[in-house]
Amino acid sequence: MHSWGLIGSGRVSEQMAAAINKSSDANLVAIFSPTQVNREKFAAKFEVPKTFESIEDLLADPEIEIVYIASPNNMHEEHVRLAAAAGKQILCEKPLANEVAAAQRMIAYAESAGVKFGVGFQYRQHPAHQKIKSLVSNGELGEIVFADSAVHLPPMPYPAWYSDQDIAGGGVLPMTGVHRLDLLRYVLSAEVTEVSAFVEKRDQSLPFEDTVTAMLKFDSGASATVRFSMNASSSGEGISVNGRTGWAVAKDTTSQWWSKKPSSIEFQSSTETHSHTYSEPDLYQLQVEDFNNWVAGKSEFACQAIDGLKAIEVTLAIRESSLRNQPVKIATTKQEEK
Repeated sequence: MHSWGLIGSGRVSEQMAAAINKSSDANLVAIFSPTQVNREKFAAKFEVPKTFESIEDLLADPEIEIVYIASPNNMHEEHVRLAAAAGKQILCEKPLANEVAAAQRMIAYAESAGVKFGVGFQYRQHPAHQKIKSLVSNGELGEIVFADSAVHLPPMPYPAWYSDQDIAGGGVLPMTGVHRLDLLRYVLSAEVTEVSAFVEKRDQSLPFEDTVTAMLKFDSGASATVRFSMNASSSGEGISVNGRTGWAVAKDTTSQWWSKKPSSIEFQSSTETHSHTYSEPDLYQLQVEDFNNWVAGKSEFACQAIDGLKAIEVTLAIRESSLRNQPVKIATTKQEEK
């Protein structure tokens, strides 16, 4: 049984707390929040036995093996540093950091301490996305020509700290777009080498971007489009991949937060035509169990710290391309498949 402690009591921590409580090999033992009423309310809701008013006190608890970090974006580096120094295994929410250099330091902290360090890109856990990755890797769609992923957020409140851009580092990009950038890297098993993008703020009352359109070029030769919006309607979210001899589409696989539709996959490969609808998986529970297996030495975690760093590289290239109104190249090397 792996014992978890949470840093942060926001809405994503609630998703994780419920997932930990449902997992057969995990035990939620502690929560940190700087606000007493928040941590006590959280502890009561999710039956958490210990609450802490300081991160240092939580990290000093010998019962806690794994720390989940869901603090505001610009605090991730310091909290990873403290957790690594305390010898805790670390799962950090996206975005890993707002800058590449910060993410590199975070990876160095974990490596120096000899602890596991993963990133919360839970969409890698969906079986539809895993199937598409397998189809691509096995050549069953032929040479990949094109892919697409999008998100259209319905109206919802965002954390108050997103109003401070020194903390948040952006809007729709770090809030949810970064998930789709990672998902494309994952299913294509390829690295982004060039970006052309438009970043816009259609709602002038917002302190951050709410609309992003970009084209990505991968080292595999494939191209992809991404579309991120906080003010455009949609019938559902997913990902599509088109090869020379086959195609695959995952529908409603990245909308767990707001959609009640069942997710599905359709594909036509070199060997079969197939469609399947899923009894909706809890991607957070799958993520918890996958991380537990990594800590136990049973398997590799689906999304490790290097993947968080790569997502930052692409995110910053999108911003730079929009500002310069021209394509931006990314100097990168392909990572070993996970």
